[in-house]
Amino acid sequence: MEDEGKEAWKSLRSQLFELKGFTQAMFQSVFHLLRKNLVMIFILPIILGGITFLWYRLSEPTYRASMTVSYVHLEKKIYADMIVKLNQSIKSDGIHGMPGFNSLFHAVNASLLDVLAINLKGEDLTSDLSAEHIPFDLVVEVNNLDGLDELEQALVQYLDSPVFVQERLAFNLKNAKSQIAYYTLQIKSMQNRLDEIDTVNNPEILEVLLNQMNDARNKLAESEGQLMFNSNIEVLHGFQAGSAQAIDHSKSRAKMAAILGLLLAFGIGVFRK
Repeated sequence: MEDEGKEAWKSLRSQLFELKGFTQAMFQSVFHLLRKNLVMIFILPIILGGITFLWYRLSEPTYRASMTVSYVHLEKKIYADMIVKLNQSIKSDGIHGMPGFNSLFHAVNASLLDVLAINLKGEDLTSDLSAEHIPFDLVVEVNNLDGLDELEQALVQYLDSPVFVQERLAFNLKNAKSQIAYYTLQIKSMQNRLDEIDTVNNPEILEVLLNQMNDARNKLAESEGQLMFNSNIEVLHGFQAGSAQAIDHSKSRAKMAAILGLLLAFGIGVFRK
């Protein structure tokens, strides 16, 4: 057992010495690579980062504006997926064929760079699977503030475009008109009856008719309200050019370019002779 322990210790020491030699050789190789390509490792990130910084500083400024909307039908996850599709159409230059955006001027569509749907906690709406009908925010990035009102209307029309929503709105509209016609006729009929009876000698009938007319008028008002406010998407807080914030991408993009330049410099140093 003692001999076996000595042999194991000798084997372990040998492996440790091999690991030490490998580590020293690796660090020496890295230091040699750094020393040999020191100029490129410093210059390349500075050049790429500087060019990127100047590019974004001299390019057309972009702005971010937000709107808060509430909804009646469907779930917020569906609207989040619709915004994802809208962003895909922006990148593929197909936004002109999207509902709500197909009637906008080309300049207004061209000003839209990105749309983000987030919940009130600031989280991406695509990951919010809760079923509660809680308002959410739409954040747009644009390079022109002149078309914000048109973009707001286009986004509302786009979110209202699913067939399910349009069918429900059409049904509510038809139902509200039918209710208005019914209660209007009912009130007219009660008024005619009031004109025909002797209200002085029939106080009980008068009271019943007045109560029925008041009830019919209240229901008529409710139906007229349903007709007036028959919408799915309601804008609680819209886009406002005065509240839009300018976005400065120059520093963040310059850092990314500098990191890319550093990695590129290491790659060139490793593979060149």
